Amino acid sequence: MMGMMGGMGMMGGIGSAPSGSPEVLATLTYQGRADRTWSLPARLATVEPLPQPASSFRRLALGIGMGMGMGRGMTFVINGGRFDPNRIDTQTRLNTVEDWEILNSHSMDDPFHVHTNPFQVLDKNGVPEQAWRDTFLVRAGGRVRLRIQFKDYSGTSVYHCQILDHSDLGMTATLQIA
Repeated sequence: MMGMMGGMGMMGGIGSAPSGSPEVLATLTYQGRADRTWSLPARLATVEPLPQPASSFRRLALGIGMGMGMGRGMTFVINGGRFDPNRIDTQTRLNTVEDWEILNSHSMDDPFHVHTNPFQVLDKNGVPEQAWRDTFLVRAGGRVRLRIQFKDYSGTSVYHCQILDHSDLGMTATLQIA
């Protein structure tokens, strides 16, 4: 059953039988012994930090709007604006680095995604994190800072909430890279 937020509801969630009890998906049978013991490294990869931005800083506020005309009820917005494919919301230059701060001013979590440009999360609500991402969760009332380098692609793209209802109801914006 699909819920308003585009995910599975309590009935028949992913990875469980309709009754809610666990379901066996596979059984692994093996014989003998492994020739060697494997262990995971203490660190899987080193994340080299992106260079400091020259001066660019952007603040994006994710929120909810009401009654934006034409009989629309609740809408989802970025910086107070509903998605308009004919408007460029953010302009940047190719081969630049920017810091963005994403604020979630409403009561629902928003998984935020930027097309064509992976980025590094700098911190979540002030707690440092250094990781490459293309999507991250901004908790209700939360703040995430990221650093993004615009390279390898010039043209028009978008950034948006990955919850389909939020995106479809306006929480999408246009990014122009020139």
